Amino acid sequence: MANFTGNTFVGQKIQIDGHVFRNNVFQNCVLVYGGGPLSMVGNTLSGVRWEFVDAAARTIGLISSFYQAGGESKQFVEILLSTFGKDIQAPTPKSEQEVEANGD
Repeated sequence: MANFTGNTFVGQKIQIDGHVFRNNVFQNCVLVYGGGPLSMVGNTLSGVRWEFVDAAARTIGLISSFYQAGGESKQFVEILLSTFGKDIQAPTPKSEQEVEANGD
């Protein structure tokens, strides 16, 4: 993985898979992502266009088809996107009093 830190990229088409980008500026660039490892931290993006290829394009296509189907499929995508990357907390077990009170 190549590391790019503190650079300014202007008007370039950049394959971002397999690299680490920290504190860079991307102006009017096309960022191409194919689904490989990637780290992007603290970058500034202005006028950027995304291009998804290979596995990334297939994944976007699948998620898009779920969303467009509506109903529970659309709700699944909304939940997926709103919770992705967040810590998942285990459910809190009910106390014995709660179980007895609810007849569980």
